[in-house]
Amino acid sequence: MKEDWKNTRTILTGSSMKRLFEGHSRVPVGRIEYLTVWPFTFIEFLRFGGFTNLEDFIMQYDFAREIPDFIHNDLLKKFDEYLLVGGMPKAVEAYFNKEDFSNVVRFILASQQDDFYRKEEKIKNHLFIDAMKGIANHIGFTSKYTHITDNHYDAKKIIELLKKWFIVIEVEQKGLISTQTQFSPKRYLYDLGILRIMREVAIPRLRALETLSEKLRTPLGGLIENAVLLNMLEGKGGFYEISGWKKSSTDLIEVDFIYKNLDTTIPLEVKASLKVSNRHGKNIASYLTACELTKGFLLSFDKPKEFQVKNGTIQNIPLYLFNSHTFQKLLLD
Repeated sequence: MKEDWKNTRTILTGSSMKRLFEGHSRVPVGRIEYLTVWPFTFIEFLRFGGFTNLEDFIMQYDFAREIPDFIHNDLLKKFDEYLLVGGMPKAVEAYFNKEDFSNVVRFILASQQDDFYRKEEKIKNHLFIDAMKGIANHIGFTSKYTHITDNHYDAKKIIELLKKWFIVIEVEQKGLISTQTQFSPKRYLYDLGILRIMREVAIPRLRALETLSEKLRTPLGGLIENAVLLNMLEGKGGFYEISGWKKSSTDLIEVDFIYKNLDTTIPLEVKASLKVSNRHGKNIASYLTACELTKGFLLSFDKPKEFQVKNGTIQNIPLYLFNSHTFQKLLLD
């Protein structure tokens, strides 16, 4: 290519790479850079909407100050909007322009489905939507092939392809030792707006502040788990050290995310609660005891607070404060 297009900088992306280097063509090893572009994080959502005062508050918050009620409530409402709209730039733009952002999300989904089938011609036409719905309807729970189709071969194939396209994000569930029973993974979708469209067919819109039914706050928990994961992936590309933890195959004790950063291992438990107490941290406390660690985090809609447990400390972080910058700040404390 450089011989044909001398002195021309050429960038090949995504689907164009696949088209040029399929079959017997050699991939230009050593000349490829991988960049995974995720939808907007909550901070980027605020920035796009022009809420620089709230963005600055989050980025400069030091966890030693009390958060005034009016700022706390304002950020909760904005986070609720983020859960509704998601992070696709065109959808976010439509939302802040007071246009039909849901229709934009549906158009993105339809376009992606068409693009997927053009590139993956051997996949049965119904599997893309079946997989998206099957995963969306079980967010927050371990994912099984039967959620998609009774044919395990087809289910496994579509999931592997969607993972390669970064449409589905898989989080392995681990025990304490490698020889322990292998658990089914949890699977999440790459955008919250897409997730909402896929699953809010038979249930009302879930609201962080207004959905008070315990039965409905359970699926809300899955939605915010997905949001936390997407905000954890900021700047991480397609490779990341994030897993879940299960105590055993017969025990209900589990931790949503185990985050590894160099020599640091941090358990994170996501709760859809407006107020949290010691009882919300029992799974983290169990993990800290089992692993002889001293610090874990709850992520909820409550204000910052700390709980002392047998092996150390559990710190609650409001969901709107959780991003790669503030989390790194906490890890350094």
